[in-house]
Amino acid sequence: MGKKRKGDDSWQLDQKELAFAQRLYTPEQKKVKKSVQEEITEAKYNVKDWYPIYSDTVGGWQADLMFLNVKLGKTENYREHCLLCVININSKYAFVKELPFTPQKNKDSAWRPTTKKVYKVPGTAKSSAKVRDAMMKILQDMREEQQYLRFQAPGANPHATFKVKVIYTDDGGEFKGDFQRWCQEKEIRQVRFQPLTGKKTRMGVVERFNRTFRRYYEVYLKTHPETPKKLNVLIPEIMKEYNREKDHKSIRNFWRRNVPSNRRMRASGGTKDNPISLKFTPMMMMLKGKQTEWMDYKRKQTDKVDSVYAKKITQLQQKPTVRYWKKLILKKKGAKNDVEGEEQFAKSGSGTLTKPVQVLRQHTYMNKSQKEPVKTLGKSFVIGSGEHAGLKLLPYDLVVK
Repeated sequence: MGKKRKGDDSWQLDQKELAFAQRLYTPEQKKVKKSVQEEITEAKYNVKDWYPIYSDTVGGWQADLMFLNVKLGKTENYREHCLLCVININSKYAFVKELPFTPQKNKDSAWRPTTKKVYKVPGTAKSSAKVRDAMMKILQDMREEQQYLRFQAPGANPHATFKVKVIYTDDGGEFKGDFQRWCQEKEIRQVRFQPLTGKKTRMGVVERFNRTFRRYYEVYLKTHPETPKKLNVLIPEIMKEYNREKDHKSIRNFWRRNVPSNRRMRASGGTKDNPISLKFTPMMMMLKGKQTEWMDYKRKQTDKVDSVYAKKITQLQQKPTVRYWKKLILKKKGAKNDVEGEEQFAKSGSGTLTKPVQVLRQHTYMNKSQKEPVKTLGKSFVIGSGEHAGLKLLPYDLVVK
């Protein structure tokens, strides 16, 4: 250790300590240091508008697994349940089915967080065979709901039909194997989004639904304390509210698209002083022709977003060096401090940028929504090199260097 000078409160460091204190880097170490600094560069994150997610066919669905913790009786313990969530991309009509699983007391593993104990389902509870079986039950639910819409719903709709032509999923093993073979047998086109396909917002419709279902579940437990807590009772009731009764902002905006912003929509029979409350539900999207109108509506929104990012798209087509956000730091409503994390639906905040990478090309794909597949220029760009090779990102995900 260094020595203290006489009559001086400071200490004299020896050569080894001095070298350590001054951080004497070799040229190679300096290069690594610069790379690290580039990796953690921060910048403001601001998305003016999203590209809308919609399907080119009325039979387009997104599917995902959701894990829900259900309280065990009056104890502070919870048991995890695995649910298959399937939602129509255009109509927002959704169906949920629990994957069958019989827990075994001595074989269940317990995960103990700091505040509660949760008994997690094992991997075998979410096998591709169980996902296939749950999807088959959902098809039965679709047939029953179709009968309700045609003959029992207020203002019966004889045109109500549920079609499953394409299912979008992530690349998890539960959507391969038996599930994949079942899709092929039923002539259902399955599109799996792999890790390099891009940000998870591509599955944004079902991801948002999962959040909504959790909120509905919590609210339903509080507002219906007398209802049995079993999921096979709760899920049908929650889905009736979601599909038939609750107002959906995106559907409301669609129905008002041709109404001046300063005008109110009123139901017949209501008055200016006493209007009848209107609720815009997925059930309304099952009326004849509405999903086709929705697709046209979303195409116009896509053209609008194209115009917003026209200059940047032109820049990206020149294959420049870019960076993209890895993490976002957000200011949540009511929160005193910023929250750091991967918030995929945030439109603004500050973000941590990656080191520079090269744009390789604009993504192209075969559009199979028509009888004859057509090669189509996509909205995303493929970036390359190292861990980033082949990653597809949209213009607002990228920062041109």
